[in-house]
Amino acid sequence: MVKDKMISILDGFESRFSKLEEEMDSMNRRIDVLKLAHDNIDTTIKSVDNALVKYNVPNKVERRLEQKVNNDLDTFLSALDQSDDALQFFTKHQNFKGADKISAQLLKMRTNAVEMLQNEFKTILENVNKKGVDPYNLPQPLEAGIELIPDDKLDRLSKIAARLDSMQNVSYRSFYVETRRKLLCDALAKIYPENKPKMIDVKNVSNVMSVTGVNMVKNAMIGGINKVTKKHDGNVQKNNNPDEQGEGNYTVRSSHKFILYLTFYLKMLEAERRMCAKIVQNVQRNSLFSDLISQSMQTFMNRAEQLANKNRSSEKVFVLLDVLENFEKYLHDFDVVLQNTNHFAQFKKLSLTFKKNISKLLEEFKNEVEKNEIEPFADGAVHQVTTNAFSFMRRLFDYEKTVEDLLQSDYFTKTTAATAAVANMHKTSMGRYIYRMVTKAIDTNIETKSKQCKQKSHSLACVFCLNNDFYVYKKLQNAQFKKHIQDALINDVLNKVKQDEKEYLSVTWDRALSYLNDRTKLVQKKGEYTSSAKKEIKSKLKHFNEQFIKNYLDQRSFSIRDLELKEKVRSATIQTVIPVYKSFIDDYGKVDFSKKNKGKYICYDERTMEDMILQYFDEEREDNE
Repeated sequence: MVKDKMISILDGFESRFSKLEEEMDSMNRRIDVLKLAHDNIDTTIKSVDNALVKYNVPNKVERRLEQKVNNDLDTFLSALDQSDDALQFFTKHQNFKGADKISAQLLKMRTNAVEMLQNEFKTILENVNKKGVDPYNLPQPLEAGIELIPDDKLDRLSKIAARLDSMQNVSYRSFYVETRRKLLCDALAKIYPENKPKMIDVKNVSNVMSVTGVNMVKNAMIGGINKVTKKHDGNVQKNNNPDEQGEGNYTVRSSHKFILYLTFYLKMLEAERRMCAKIVQNVQRNSLFSDLISQSMQTFMNRAEQLANKNRSSEKVFVLLDVLENFEKYLHDFDVVLQNTNHFAQFKKLSLTFKKNISKLLEEFKNEVEKNEIEPFADGAVHQVTTNAFSFMRRLFDYEKTVEDLLQSDYFTKTTAATAAVANMHKTSMGRYIYRMVTKAIDTNIETKSKQCKQKSHSLACVFCLNNDFYVYKKLQNAQFKKHIQDALINDVLNKVKQDEKEYLSVTWDRALSYLNDRTKLVQKKGEYTSSAKKEIKSKLKHFNEQFIKNYLDQRSFSIRDLELKEKVRSATIQTVIPVYKSFIDDYGKVDFSKKNKGKYICYDERTMEDMILQYFDEEREDNE
């Protein structure tokens, strides 16, 4: 019974739950219908609201555009976004009331906005360009980079350019290229202004030509050698062309105006590259940058070519070496900044031009040394060209790596092939050049000038050779030279010095000593000298004395500035002359060869003769070494 009742109760619950479930399902369906209706109403309201907002956009945007860009670019661009959005809306819903009219109004405002953005872009660039860029007023060092435009203005330009690009309007780029191109060229012109033709005084032309015409050819040949400085102090070099340096006769390395020009141009290109990357966002960036720098690049190339090719003199070598050293230093940076343009290949050729011209100048200087027409000093001192040649080579050591690379070039490999057989004389390519300078150019010059000296005095020619060869010998012992040459070359020069000394003693004293050495006629009969023998003794002493005093006067007029060489030659002279004289006096001094005045013929004792020889080569002159 209880069981049946429980089953009946449960069946009743189940029936009621089933009815409730049916009622809930029905209610849910009604709720879904109501929700859908609500959503449709809400969507409709929002669409109406959005449409109403779009209808209000023209007035709202027009009010903002009337204020122009001013200092609030972001709100201007935001208004332009709203205008574009509304234009897109009415273009899509052309069936809306007044859609065509509103679209036309929005298009007109869009056109005006584009014009405003272009004007703002131009105004910013023009204001920046008004200030220009003066390389002499920039923070140093230039290697730190150049800020061509403040970051806030650059960001402003970038936003404007991006918006104009998105609107398919890129006409601003032509103005950008033209403006920045002009600024770049104007900035470079502050270092090298455009050349203006110089006025010529016609009245003075004939006078100038008459004075200079005769010497023109000679000066062209020897001018380069004369320009090489004799003083060399660290990084200070003499430049005899003020137009080249723009200041004074001495300049510090890397201070040549073209090096500033080079460095400044690199930093300007890097700054322009950064600016271009910020402003131009698409693939046209590289071609636009290439176009922007084309005029300044041509100006730079012309200036570099002019520097490389004009005023071909030996002094120019050091200007070009200085420039080349800095050029090579920055070449990688130029490669980076000119990447993906058509300029770097042309730019890199400049390096080859500098190298070729420097190589030619080095060879021309050697030829100038060999064939110069500078007269030797009257006192037989070291020739000006000898000292200048070593000054020239010593200055090359300041650019040792650059010069070594140059001398390994094809040009020098071909022109110096003949020196390959004497490789034992040098260790490096620079050593090969030094070898050629010493054995070809300097030796030839010494030989030529010694012949000129010989026309005045054979002894003077010997002193000249001694001075020059000993100077070469001492200079080659310098550590800078020994780094590049073998001891064999130094020993060769030393042997030449020894030969010079031997020849000097022979030329100067053989004749005088021959009177004392030749005793064939000094015979005795029955233990006494005959009258003819006594006359011969008298004659020998007379001729020796005449030659001795002549040598004394001559040698005192000659000059040996090097103390070591001077003492060496004096000592050799004493050892050569005095023993022979002493021997003769010891043998014949007691002979009664003169009845009236024997002291007239025996004029000197050993001490007096030595004192006189120690006065040799004391001629004073200005020491230019």
